[in-house]
Amino acid sequence: MLVSVIIPNHNRARFLVECLESVFNQSYKDLEIIVVDDHSTDGSLKILNYYSDRVVIINCDEHGAGSARNAGIRASQGMYIALLDSDDIWDQAKISKQMEILISGQVGLVYSHSAEFSELVIESKILRAQSSGRCYELFERRPGTAIVVAGCSSAIFNKSLIEEAGLNRAGFSGD
Repeated sequence: MLVSVIIPNHNRARFLVECLESVFNQSYKDLEIIVVDDHSTDGSLKILNYYSDRVVIINCDEHGAGSARNAGIRASQGMYIALLDSDDIWDQAKISKQMEILISGQVGLVYSHSAEFSELVIESKILRAQSSGRCYELFERRPGTAIVVAGCSSAIFNKSLIEEAGLNRAGFSGD
């Protein structure tokens, strides 16, 4: 089942190659990769053009990661959406493991733990998933509560959830 990977980008040339390679190296191969560039001026477009045979490139007329994600979702062909920020990378088995759960049909969204790291810090910080099961019920009880606490890059969801809610109403905010 096709997974559309949506990558918003603005001036992240420094991280973009590693980000894209982490997607290309996924053990799950049925992927559509969409990079939505938001007016980059740092060489990002040169990198994206190099990968143009493997990546759909969209130039976004609006500003911000949320608008870029929404543009990518609108252009996507996949039944599932995986979000990845352009300064993040994925473990090689991330999508495979999450798709096993999604394909079961019992859930519409799967997210994972994640790790924060930087060149300046020796140790990474682990962000643990805090909710499981019927998370929407948690959201209904506490509107505005973040369900995916580990950031957008940890989530994969069934595109029908966005279609049902309405993309403009359920739009993603920037990080």
